[in-house]
Amino acid sequence: MIIEDSLLIQKLKAKDEDAYLVVFKEYYPHLLSFASHYIWDMEAAEDIVQDAFMKLYENVDIVSISIKAYLFRTVRNRCLNYLRDRKVHDTHHQGIVEAMLWSDSLNVVEEKDVYNDKVTLDLLGLIIQKLPQRGRDIVLMRLEKEYKFSQIAAILNISENSAKVQMSRAVSFMRKEFLKYKGIDKEL
Repeated sequence: MIIEDSLLIQKLKAKDEDAYLVVFKEYYPHLLSFASHYIWDMEAAEDIVQDAFMKLYENVDIVSISIKAYLFRTVRNRCLNYLRDRKVHDTHHQGIVEAMLWSDSLNVVEEKDVYNDKVTLDLLGLIIQKLPQRGRDIVLMRLEKEYKFSQIAAILNISENSAKVQMSRAVSFMRKEFLKYKGIDKEL
């Protein structure tokens, strides 16, 4: 860096616009690269980095040693929050799909939820296609035709309990596939 951190921090605390411009030019490309590789979403990474600079401006009084460390820590924390929030959102949609599959009344989903989320619908379609034929049939009867387990059992000439067991296996498979897609490769 051209200017020593302690002098630059003093200038930032004095709200010197040139000092902010120096910091921005020095760190923005590195922070953007860091954030975009962390969350794999360039638009969100740009927002996170911009927020980090705003936080620096608002909280410059607490920066004492390293501007670089402060900015990278802020970006990292915001990336983690972003990923956490995305997981909550995606888990919400996964939970709705599971509720739809198990509920006796399949009207648990409002129009604004899964049915209007093209990404979730597309992912659900891909995952359903990976199911074994019998599991796929049962899932589609539940989702598309809104059949109860007793109706599915009668149509497929199996016991109601067998339909529920097959549904359980399908839901377990689908849950794992959702987690794989979201980058969370852990056993349930």
